[in-house]
Amino acid sequence: MSLFDAFPPISPAEWQEKITTDLKGKPLSRLDWHLPEGFTMPPFLTQEQTDLTAGGINSAPGAFPYRRGNFFNAIDQGWQMVQDISVHQPAEAKARISEALNAEIAAFRLYDWSETHNPAQLAEVLGAVDTRYHALHLSGSQDWVPTLASYLERHSLEANLLTGTFFGPEDQLSASLIDILPSSPYFRTAGISVTGVDDAGGTAVHQLAFALAKTVEEIQAYGSAEGVFEKLAFHFPIGSHFLVEIAKFRAFRMLVARLAEVYEVEGHEARSPFVVASTSRWNKTLYDAHNNLLRTTTEAMAAILGGAHAVNVRAFDVVKQAENAFSSRLARNIQHLLKHEAYLSHVQDPAGGSYYLESLTDNLAETAWKLFQEIEQKGGYLTCQQDGTLADWLRESREAKEKAIHHRKQVFVGVNQYPDPQETYLEGKVPNGRGMAAFEQLRAKVDQLPQRPEAFLLMFGKPAMRSARANFARNLLGAAGIMSKETTQLGSPRSAMLEAIETKAAIVVLCADDASYDEYASQLADQLHTQLQEVTLLLAGRPEGWEGYGMDDCLYAGMDALSFLTQLTQSA
Repeated sequence: MSLFDAFPPISPAEWQEKITTDLKGKPLSRLDWHLPEGFTMPPFLTQEQTDLTAGGINSAPGAFPYRRGNFFNAIDQGWQMVQDISVHQPAEAKARISEALNAEIAAFRLYDWSETHNPAQLAEVLGAVDTRYHALHLSGSQDWVPTLASYLERHSLEANLLTGTFFGPEDQLSASLIDILPSSPYFRTAGISVTGVDDAGGTAVHQLAFALAKTVEEIQAYGSAEGVFEKLAFHFPIGSHFLVEIAKFRAFRMLVARLAEVYEVEGHEARSPFVVASTSRWNKTLYDAHNNLLRTTTEAMAAILGGAHAVNVRAFDVVKQAENAFSSRLARNIQHLLKHEAYLSHVQDPAGGSYYLESLTDNLAETAWKLFQEIEQKGGYLTCQQDGTLADWLRESREAKEKAIHHRKQVFVGVNQYPDPQETYLEGKVPNGRGMAAFEQLRAKVDQLPQRPEAFLLMFGKPAMRSARANFARNLLGAAGIMSKETTQLGSPRSAMLEAIETKAAIVVLCADDASYDEYASQLADQLHTQLQEVTLLLAGRPEGWEGYGMDDCLYAGMDALSFLTQLTQSA
């Protein structure tokens, strides 16, 4: 007997009726999810609303079109745990590798080879890794590839290398390396990276479409689709939208399988993409940096649940370039926890069958395929790159993302929401290329002022509303590093005003309910302007008619917080 026999099925109409009731007459469309990827997801989905016959939903895990996962070329059950190793200083890199090997790390991404062309130095670094048991993912200039090939040949490593991948710069093709580096079936030479798309503010759809378009360029450059597909490896960033990232990796396998089918390429090894995923840099913060541990954990989970073959969790302090033994250990342990305590390595495609994720997977795949076709119609990836088409798309996407961040619709805890204004950053230039760079650059300027701006929160009226608006004002001002003091004399608006005058605050924020504003705001504004002639008066909230209160400005949800705070700190 089925456990569900006692529970009658609920139709979409019944669900909608219940939700509409809970919304108290407000339209259900208020809950729609408008994704930056260019489509909208409804607030709920049921079996009747999901096409369970499309795109391999009912296929077995690991079977064409690989929507439901693929573990070909897996070194161990689950995924490869990868650690970044800079080889700029070979001796230090060797020590870091030894440290990671003791922590049972299976693979390494070696980068920063710009000045390491000396064969002896190369041997010093690569010699620390036994390639019979550990994988190498190589990123860097193609100038040193002949040296690498020579080293591998001299040491007869090509037969033992379990998995090796090469990811060169974003703007270079790697098809020319296919016949230079070892012919081992486990060595994936043609590395396609779209991490730069994320750094530029692109969406998951951009990543998917650009990866497909770059694959076509590699095929054309090499002259054989089958030869390229067998040697392909893809490097993807992992963003912060958990469900989108899970669906992104599932959709990508479907898209590559479809592209391979177009080129009439056969065989699981060729038609199924090998994917290396690294936690994003775009959403990592300098301020309250330990929040990055939460971000990298959810990103790693998304890549694993989406079926990535290898996952690289970067250190939480990577933006500061202050990665050390402790932060590297934390990054490694995130993966150990997910593998050995959460047991995420024991199940293939745990997202399979979720109506919402299956629909999201289809939408991502369809939207990305259309963009890929548009790129091909315009002449291909390289043509679109050279004529600025790709840059225009990425700029438009980045500006939309930045707008959401600047208006605090996209929340970054510790920076544009719930900041610690006492935290300072006095270590030099704030790195660009991240979503929070503009806010952090503003904070850094405030940190270096001789005297930090302070605001007085003048609270009166109904307790619940004055507290709520004071909290809102504190968080908003704190995003610029502005400290806030609160009213301690809550007996009357007048006593609160006298306390504000006594502090000689340069910024005063009125925090009360709308009715109290109507009764007292104008009087308070007149007296505060008289007693504190250079004061900036702000109103928490934006009630109708606030312009007549004598305020300099108001604080409200959805405002351009970055522009406002920039002007405020300049005048304070």
